[in-house]
Amino acid sequence: RMAHEVGALAVIDAVHYAPHGPIDVKALGCDFLLCSAYKFFVPHVGVLYGRREVFERLRTYKVRPQSPEVPEKIETGTLNHEGLAGAAAAVDFIASLGRPYMEAFRDALGGASGRRAEALAGMHAIEAYEAPLCQRLLDGLAQIPGVRIFGPPEGHPRTPTVSFTLDGRHPAEVARFLGERGLFVWDGDFYAVTLVERLGLAEKGGLVRVGLAPYNTAEEIDRLLEAVEELARSSKVA
Repeated sequence: RMAHEVGALAVIDAVHYAPHGPIDVKALGCDFLLCSAYKFFVPHVGVLYGRREVFERLRTYKVRPQSPEVPEKIETGTLNHEGLAGAAAAVDFIASLGRPYMEAFRDALGGASGRRAEALAGMHAIEAYEAPLCQRLLDGLAQIPGVRIFGPPEGHPRTPTVSFTLDGRHPAEVARFLGERGLFVWDGDFYAVTLVERLGLAEKGGLVRVGLAPYNTAEEIDRLLEAVEELARSSKVA
C-alpha cells in the first residue's frame, strides 16, 4: 500500500518463505512476486507472478521471435520443460501432504477446491509441522553458552530457518563439525552480503544457518543441539 501511494511498484522476494507457508498474492496486493521453485522440492526453475495490467506495461528484453504478449514476453526462448514437469510434480506432492488434513484446515482454505485446496492444506500442514521443530531448535540453542541467535525477536512470525554464531569458532568450522556428524548446515552470508556486513560479521565468516524442512525430525534437532553443545564445551579456539 505504501509503495502504491507514491506511485511505486510492490515487488516481493518470496524465495525463502515460499516453501514454508501459503502465499496469496491478491491478499498481499503486490505487483510482482518472485521465488525459486527449488526451495519447494523442484529442479531449478524461476517463478514470477505479475499483476496482468502491470505486466502488460512492462518492457522486457527478449529474442525477436518471442511473443510480446503476457506471459511469453518474459521468456528468452525454449522453456525448461523438464523443470516445469518437476514443478508440477512438486505441487502434486504438496497437495498429497494436504489431503489428510483438509478438514483440519477447512477454515483456512478460503473456499478453495480441488488441487488448490489440497495444496493450501499441504502448506498449512507443513507450517504446523515445522513451527514446533523450529521452536525446539531455538530453545535449545538459547541454552548453549557462547551461542548468539540472529533473527526476529521471540513472538514474531518467522520461517524455520535459524542463523547463529558460536563464540571462538569460525562458522565454517562449525559447519564442518556438524557435517562430519551427518548434520548439514550452511555457513557464510547466504547472499545477504550487505546485511552480514552491517552486523559486523563479514570478516568473521558470517553465520551458521540451519534450515528446517518437512522431512526433518525432532531427533535430528536434538542431535544438532548435542553437537553444538559439544563444540561449545571444547577448549579449542578457531
